[in-house]
Amino acid sequence: MLQQMRVARPWDLATAAWACSKLSFSEPRLLEAIAQEAARKAPILTPQDIAQLASAYARLAYRQPALLTLLGQQALRQADGFKPWSLIHTAWALHVSGANAKPLLQACGELLPQKLAGLQPLDVATLLWLLAASDMREHWQLVVAAAEQVAAGIEGYPPAAAAQALVSLAGLGYRDSALAEAAAAVMIKQLRSQLQQQQQEEEEEEPPEQQTQQQQRYGPKQVAHATFAIVRLGSTSQALLDAASDAFLAQPRRYSPALLCMLCWAFVQAGAAPSAAFSEAFVAQCMAQLPRFSADQMASLLRGVHPPSRWPGSPQLLAAAASQLPQQLQHMSSPVLAKLISALSKQLHAARKAQQQQEEQQQLQALLQQCGQQWLQRRGSQGDRMQGEAVAAALAAAGLQELADAVRQVQVPDQEQSEEAAAADSSNAAGGEAEASSSLQQQQAAAAAGGSSWLDSFVATADEAGDEAGRQ
Repeated sequence: MLQQMRVARPWDLATAAWACSKLSFSEPRLLEAIAQEAARKAPILTPQDIAQLASAYARLAYRQPALLTLLGQQALRQADGFKPWSLIHTAWALHVSGANAKPLLQACGELLPQKLAGLQPLDVATLLWLLAASDMREHWQLVVAAAEQVAAGIEGYPPAAAAQALVSLAGLGYRDSALAEAAAAVMIKQLRSQLQQQQQEEEEEEPPEQQTQQQQRYGPKQVAHATFAIVRLGSTSQALLDAASDAFLAQPRRYSPALLCMLCWAFVQAGAAPSAAFSEAFVAQCMAQLPRFSADQMASLLRGVHPPSRWPGSPQLLAAAASQLPQQLQHMSSPVLAKLISALSKQLHAARKAQQQQEEQQQLQALLQQCGQQWLQRRGSQGDRMQGEAVAAALAAAGLQELADAVRQVQVPDQEQSEEAAAADSSNAAGGEAEASSSLQQQQAAAAAGGSSWLDSFVATADEAGDEAGRQ
């Protein structure tokens, strides 16, 4: 077959790559030969060829940057000839493969707002995920059009697609209380039914023939993503938080640090206190997995589990997290560090007002001192300078006036220093990346190669209930 590649038609190459992806067959010699010949014939590839080739290499997570770049260029030239769903999945393939998908997403923003009717839930969810992961808020008309599709068909959305679409909308800053309440009602109904079924099933690995049925259920990822997103979108449903709590309590060990943070912040943003049973299980899982928490996730935890009186069993967890924080600070992204400094300052103020033990107050002040010193080390970042006044105010309120003055006195560096600081900021941000998502049509497994850390940062910089307003 390798000898026949030179005479293979573009359709033959695309079909061969598609078959390899379906069979999870990653034979390097074959895939290299297909890629080489497809690149040579790139000018005569059709939209269908381009979509099949790009998706195949993305799903196989087989790195072919030169081919994907060529496919992206050809897709952009022929964007008008793509069917909407095919254009979306081609852009997805480029993104998760590490190629530049933004030009094609720009084309989606121009071509698709009026063409979304009839798309499957997976297609809409994929589009929204791409827009959120690429921070393409400038195409708000497309975001609104996609949100309307979700609202119109939410009852028919499988859990994976629903959770993906909703959390992406939340990440884009979209707010719609009607959509949030409708999604909450659907999720509550499905979770209650699912929990009843789970109580009747033995806790053992599902055989292959039941995998399709499993995909129609809310797993830990869907529970955490959807609950957090629905609250962010504007729901005030206590029943939703209760249903999510029950789902968590049924299998708490399956929740990763990222998912634990999302559940925590669903309660925080709803302004609701968790039940004692949920809090105790949540704290136990956080304690067991604390070494796995990234820097940004650690900050989410320290900000979210407060005040401790609302989270039974949390003081020990907060003390353990605080002891690990100094080693994590250099890996924490700057927006999250700013949020953490502000939160710790408020917590110290509350501790003083409540006349808590001197030891607790000293621990909070020591953490603030370390955070403030870390902030000063990043003085070359324009983003840090823009947030510097808020950081200085928080440090001053905590009684760290000398450190606050140092933050305020940071001077704008020269060009050479700015470039060095920008490189340092890039390195720091990379250290706080979260786990890549991995369920929806194998997207998130492949997304690890594309660096989908936007969701972890999104949760880590969330505001408390009533502190933010979304866009609709």
